[in-house]
Amino acid sequence: MGTLYFVPVHGSGSHVSTLGDTIEAVLLYDEESEKFILSRRGDTTFRDSMYDTSRNRLLLRLTLRVKPKSVY
Repeated sequence: MGTLYFVPVHGSGSHVSTLGDTIEAVLLYDEESEKFILSRRGDTTFRDSMYDTSRNRLLLRLTLRVKPKSVY
């Protein structure tokens, strides 16, 4: 699942263009600064670090937005 934050994986096209669009929050570990980073959608850090593979960051937790259960 961490791949969704660092690589643009295509979504359904009708609701989200990439599955990264469903990510609401991440907990990262930055190896360079040796710090944990908690970032939510809308934060500058979230936007700047998404799809950025140039830094040594490890994704520890990923929170996704999901659709409520549907009855067919």
